[in-house]
Amino acid sequence: MRAPLCVTSVFFFLFCFLYELSSSKSVLYSRESLTVSSNQTLVSPGNVFELGLFKPNESISRWYLGIWYKEDPKRTSLWVANRVKPLTKPVGTLKFFNNTLFLFEQDNIPAVWKTNLTGGGVRSRMVAELFDNGNFVVKDSSDPEGYLWQSFDSPTDTLLPEMKFKIFDFFDSEDDPRQTLHSWSSPGDPSPTDMYSSFQIRKDLNIIAIFVGGNQMDTWNGYQFGDMPPVFELKEGWLVMKTLESSSSYSRLTIRTIRQGVLYELYSWNSEAKEWKMSWSIGEDSCYLKGLEKPCGSYSYCSKNDTSQQQCHCIRGFYPKLERLTWSHDCVRSTAIHCGGGEFVKLAKMKLPGTAPMVTSDSRLNLEKCKESCLVGCNCTAYALVENRKGERSCLNWKGELHDMRNYTTGGQDLYVRVAGLAANDHG
Repeated sequence: MRAPLCVTSVFFFLFCFLYELSSSKSVLYSRESLTVSSNQTLVSPGNVFELGLFKPNESISRWYLGIWYKEDPKRTSLWVANRVKPLTKPVGTLKFFNNTLFLFEQDNIPAVWKTNLTGGGVRSRMVAELFDNGNFVVKDSSDPEGYLWQSFDSPTDTLLPEMKFKIFDFFDSEDDPRQTLHSWSSPGDPSPTDMYSSFQIRKDLNIIAIFVGGNQMDTWNGYQFGDMPPVFELKEGWLVMKTLESSSSYSRLTIRTIRQGVLYELYSWNSEAKEWKMSWSIGEDSCYLKGLEKPCGSYSYCSKNDTSQQQCHCIRGFYPKLERLTWSHDCVRSTAIHCGGGEFVKLAKMKLPGTAPMVTSDSRLNLEKCKESCLVGCNCTAYALVENRKGERSCLNWKGELHDMRNYTTGGQDLYVRVAGLAANDHG
């Protein structure tokens, strides 16, 4: 779009000045610099996403370079560059220096953020560009598909559709690069908390799981994690976020820290109300919230939508160790199991028991063979068939007591718990 013709009158001179100040583009080249502010921004070609400065706390002069949905009047941040080094004034400069993109305070001092290039050598001038999927990339202009850096590789607290989340091995070195989500410290402070979430491969079990800190939260069943809506698909070792099947609008998955842990929240854009509407939250799961401090005891599980006061239930074939079953209290077997004997109770739509350390995995076994492998083991207490990182089914066998289980209304996995023969047909 061309700027309007400026004339000598003071009125039109001021109009042109304000027009130039608020104008936007989607590309920044290596020989250019861009003064960013709340008005001077980069906008994706289709006017979908916008990159510029925002101020999350109106009472404190701290400014951050972020990306938001352009229609959003609140400028809800979907990605933040300088989370730990805010600008002290509402203006900054984006500039390339030695093939690295920097965000400077005024007068080029100091640099509050820079890109860490992950691509190969640079053959021609660098380009920074904001795309219509919300990805902000740095690339060699001669190689439009070879990104040297991209914001999708360094998410903050939010995942967007088309974002690929690297699944890394749980037992790899802590020094290996990992994609993690770190929630904001508070609604007005985007600095990252110590609590983080990631998608990891349990290399010993060959399964995919969500981890919060070092604790396993839910496992991948080939379609979803727990009862989280199916917003991911597995592609060649990556989890790729997709738009909600029930929505034709934009969506986002964001984490938020609470006192006990992390909340996952799924939002969809409401174009009529011009705001993000929450469509799902793990915070609505009372079993999850209570289980952060006092999970149900061994051989018992929490029922998410249980209307009774008794949310912990003994598995069929078990009874409360104490007179009344409450949070963290255990259940014990009604009848002992002899080595090589017993039957199995099927529990559908379950969060699988905690997997460490008494669990083994074998990807060669089908459901019937998985059952047999558990029966021949004197200490095997449960089995399940779980989709692994290759899209195949792995047989998991648990040994010893079963802990940290929940029952969902949708999603989850089938778990088969070993009981005495009569208990398998007991409907108590």
